[in-house]
Amino acid sequence: MNGLKAIFRREFSAYFATPLAYIFIAVFVAVSVLFAVHFGQIIELNKADLQSFFQFHPFLYVVFIPALGMKIWSEDFKTGTYEILFALPVANITLIIGKYLAGLAVIALTLLFCVPLWVAINILGNVDNGVVAAGFLGSFLMAAAFLAVTLAISAISNSQIVVFVLSCFVCFVFVAMGMPVVLNSITLLFGEGARCFATIFSIADYFDLFSRGFIPLNGIIFFISFIALWLGVGLVVILGKRGVLQ
Repeated sequence: MNGLKAIFRREFSAYFATPLAYIFIAVFVAVSVLFAVHFGQIIELNKADLQSFFQFHPFLYVVFIPALGMKIWSEDFKTGTYEILFALPVANITLIIGKYLAGLAVIALTLLFCVPLWVAINILGNVDNGVVAAGFLGSFLMAAAFLAVTLAISAISNSQIVVFVLSCFVCFVFVAMGMPVVLNSITLLFGEGARCFATIFSIADYFDLFSRGFIPLNGIIFFISFIALWLGVGLVVILGKRGVLQ
């Protein structure tokens, strides 16, 4: 447990040792609120909910989460600080989880800065706060899923640009699986069975349920399984690299 805390503190402080975390938080909050107000017309339509706020999150996270997490492992391999990490008396899984939790903490802090919008909407009208709370939970789980993807890909390359591009692509694929145009194309090429299979992996569809106030058990199971899978991939990659590097 002490090893996990040490890794977490190291990684979390590293985010704020550079402008990365500050820029991430400021830009994400500004862009998400701007999209909700301008494109979602949250004020013009006098909406007493945050549907227009949450609806853009899948697409924002496709870019923002890889930007936040692209340095998780690639920076260590590029600068050589991986030698310090590998020399620590901690298990590989502890390194993975510590780094992952540090990124999650930054994401949680970012969403916390979005709470004033929630307060403002409550002032403007009667809000179903249970629905909004479910939306924030779904948003956090989706961001956590994309962070797990980015962590795994970050372990593959020491180039942050490569990690960013690949992570954006993979995350977008899981969002696109819920788009009608993609599903129709899959049906046309591979049949209805393939369409049903694709929808199982549509992160956007699961998130949509949360944003509408539901907390589906299958959604919780999906996100937990998805995160565990990608963290497992990251662990396998690190085990392989550690064996080669040592």
